[in-house]
Amino acid sequence: MPTTTNNRSAEAAPHRPSLVIAVIFWLVYLLPGSTVPFWPKGSSGVLCMWAANLFEIAIGLWFVRRYYRDRVDLFSSKGWSLALLLCCWLIALGLSISRVRWIPLSHLHFGIVVQHLLLFCLVGYAEELGFRGVWFAHFPQRPVFSILAGSLLFGLWHLHVDQPSAIIAFLVGLLFAVTRYRGASILVLAVAHGLIDFVDGWLAPATGFPLSLAITLIIAVFGYLILLALLFWVPRRGKEV
Repeated sequence: MPTTTNNRSAEAAPHRPSLVIAVIFWLVYLLPGSTVPFWPKGSSGVLCMWAANLFEIAIGLWFVRRYYRDRVDLFSSKGWSLALLLCCWLIALGLSISRVRWIPLSHLHFGIVVQHLLLFCLVGYAEELGFRGVWFAHFPQRPVFSILAGSLLFGLWHLHVDQPSAIIAFLVGLLFAVTRYRGASILVLAVAHGLIDFVDGWLAPATGFPLSLAITLIIAVFGYLILLALLFWVPRRGKEV
């Protein structure tokens, strides 16, 4: 009887793919998003963004459920307090060192706000699944490697914008990866990711830095390090699933 139970457990356990297959999937997964610089402007570009991210999420969910199953928290609320801290701190830090252009109140129609918010959260889910989901699931015993590899690739993924954006993406990716390491689910990370992009990319985009470069860097570095310390210190709250 114990032998039968063990065999059933072995059959139920997910079969982790080889690293080669995981990398091939990851490259295919990100293929639609890699065409961002060539997308048309306006509403056609928005439709392309919806289609690309829905495609990425669909194949990403299939791959994760096929090979990793319980290793990735896809839709739980676990770690919401850490994600909330990460989201609010980064938004506040960005607003404190940047000169922003707030969107006019006349543009804040409910439907438009919801559309942009959902789109940014959709993008956030696709990126969190690819950069923080697969790597931690494939290397569960090597968290440092998962944090660094996913963050480095996340930075390189933003090279199509410019080099400073790629560096910032790498540093922000480290914070998201640490939050994931502390147990935050992909869903709460995606919502935090989407809210940050919603504020920074649409509601209040940065137009410059009112302070000197030295003061801006000091505030940014200290704010970053304090947040990093808090992410390790603050207790995780959320539903355990």
